[in-house]
Amino acid sequence: MIPVVHIELEKAEGCAQSLPKRVLAIEEDGPDLWKLADKILRAWAWDMVASYDKTDFTVTFEDGKNYRGTIDLANPRNGRTERLADHIREFCLTYSGRQCPDHITYEQYHEYLQSYKTEDLAEYGQFLDNYQLG
Repeated sequence: MIPVVHIELEKAEGCAQSLPKRVLAIEEDGPDLWKLADKILRAWAWDMVASYDKTDFTVTFEDGKNYRGTIDLANPRNGRTERLADHIREFCLTYSGRQCPDHITYEQYHEYLQSYKTEDLAEYGQFLDNYQLG
């Protein structure tokens, strides 16, 4: 599996004055950047006043590939927390055609996937097969 070399997090919505709006975790920060990113996301989530805030992220892998996305942070007081690697994995599983989300039927999922190019679906599968997530 191709390892991660850095993770950039940036608040897209809401940010307390006491916390930074943008954070870059690089490989010199330690062997497990995923845990470090999750620690930062949890700190931001605990500091929220809204029910959720959007956070943009870019994960860069050793071969230079970047994976960009947005994660909705929920305040842990509301009983929901999410790990960054799990968020990416679930997204790729859904968009690769490998896993139907719980909130829709298989028929709806199949219809939804028809709107995507086969090569785009395959790219999400290849990402899952080749890149370290967590």
